[in-house]
Amino acid sequence: FVLFKFFSPLNDPQKVVWVTEKWDDAKIAILLNGSRTPVESDVKIGDVVDESGRIIKKGNPFLYLFPNLRLRIYRELEESISYPVSSVAGGVTLGIRKEIPDAVKSYFLLSGLYPFLAISGLHVGIVIGVIAFMFKLLTFKKPLTKASLVVLPLMPLTGLPHSAVRAYLFTLFVSLGVESFRKISPFYLLGVVFFITAVTGNISIGAVLSFLAVGGILVVIDSVRSKALKILLFPIAPSLFTVPVVLSGFGTFNLMSAVNSQIAGFVFVPFLMVTFLAEVTFFKVDFLNRMVEVLGSIFIQLSQELLFFTRNFIFYSKMPIWISGMVLIVMLLFLLSRKKLLSFLPPAFLLIYAFLFPVTVTNKTFTVDGSKLNSFWFISTEGQSYRNCLICSSYVFPYTKKCLYGNRLVDKRVIIAPNSKEVRK
Repeated sequence: FVLFKFFSPLNDPQKVVWVTEKWDDAKIAILLNGSRTPVESDVKIGDVVDESGRIIKKGNPFLYLFPNLRLRIYRELEESISYPVSSVAGGVTLGIRKEIPDAVKSYFLLSGLYPFLAISGLHVGIVIGVIAFMFKLLTFKKPLTKASLVVLPLMPLTGLPHSAVRAYLFTLFVSLGVESFRKISPFYLLGVVFFITAVTGNISIGAVLSFLAVGGILVVIDSVRSKALKILLFPIAPSLFTVPVVLSGFGTFNLMSAVNSQIAGFVFVPFLMVTFLAEVTFFKVDFLNRMVEVLGSIFIQLSQELLFFTRNFIFYSKMPIWISGMVLIVMLLFLLSRKKLLSFLPPAFLLIYAFLFPVTVTNKTFTVDGSKLNSFWFISTEGQSYRNCLICSSYVFPYTKKCLYGNRLVDKRVIIAPNSKEVRK
């Protein structure tokens, strides 16, 4: 973590952390304090600007080499790949989710595919696994270890999210242990990485979700002997282990998320690898660019289709934190025992209870401001509690109607003439 933090920007509220471009080539800087300000074309990540966007201090070019290289790659991605595929491609490989439209994020979250948009252990594992497989075909010794070392110089280009760093360290430790012919416990390694995360102050909801998901997979590997049962539990384990935190922190859950993830995985894996190859070749290979667009378009469309087919399995149940905490404690006790497989029971019971007793508001008429109604936050959380409601707003986007499908949304900009079918704006 210390090594990775060396490549991370220093804290300063007025420091530029990202630069986005509008359709008229105007540049908007996103600052560390979360604010946005128009800036000149020569501004870079790491620069400190005043309230008007003027540069008052240039960033260290060496310290911000990787962040600015990451920005440059993303700009090349925008030039080579059509939108919004470019934004999703940037999210899954460069860790840039600021550019992904709320519509796409909403489709992915409600269909249970949102983890695909954030660089995590899944992404790191896929890339290292594919490279290791190629090394194995070339008869390289210790292919997994060599693949991990090959990926190391590319890690700063992900933006170094804590989830990716944790996943990389875990994969590296496992590869060193397994390929050095030493008996090693994956649970022990997971504990070591968790300890490193804790002492470096990087514990967050995302970190807890990441460790729980990996823990669920390790339980299946360690405790299940039947191959058929392993195939069944592998996709379910990560979702089930994260249920307590998801219900406490977010409230929205799709019971079919595990199935949807398996279906989407058939498109996501080639999409991730082709995007990775296109970036490595700086988008100079036209065939790779076209493949990114085709697979990316299918991936986005698939999220909408899966949402449509599984929308009746979506529910909202904001679970009190003390209940989720008790469930996690019971899960931990089972994990420390010899019957680790029983750790699946507490979150399973919690999920069944939440599904049978969701938070639902029905047959209500009310008004919501357009900025709130169409926001990703409202659509993915509180908005999922409404059913058969009449919701009026200053404006309504088409994707909002799809995501809040069980309600009637009225756009106040549209006036229906009395005794007439004509609609005028």
